[in-house]
Amino acid sequence: MLNKTDKRARAALFRTRLAQALEHSGMSRSALSRAVGVDRSTISQLLKGQGTRLPNAQVVGECAAALGVSADWLLGLAEHPEMAVDLLASAMSITPASRALVDAEIFNWHQEAAGYKIRHVPATLPDMLKTPDLLAWEYEPQL
Repeated sequence: MLNKTDKRARAALFRTRLAQALEHSGMSRSALSRAVGVDRSTISQLLKGQGTRLPNAQVVGECAAALGVSADWLLGLAEHPEMAVDLLASAMSITPASRALVDAEIFNWHQEAAGYKIRHVPATLPDMLKTPDLLAWEYEPQL
């Protein structure tokens, strides 16, 4: 079960993180208010160190987008300021692989079949495309 965070604590954390992100980005309060589409006084009220006032989701999202952080981080729902997309991109990488002999043979089949009608759909994959585990599973009962 999730622990419920007190509204005062969440508001204080939001103010702190908004101020950190604003300082880190080097953006002024006026520039942030223009990027978010609110008055400068609204940004000043959000950064004041008192009260439990939190902005609506639209303002939180626009602030996060303008400052390059996640809305979850601003609200204290995540520990990392990076957006999920950036975290995933840094965790995954695609490396080019050399073509296998099977790729060349399939390409040749496509070249030979160009212009012909497909008259049937095979019930299974060709053996060269099957993994050793699949081959064992298919042919083991007959061995």
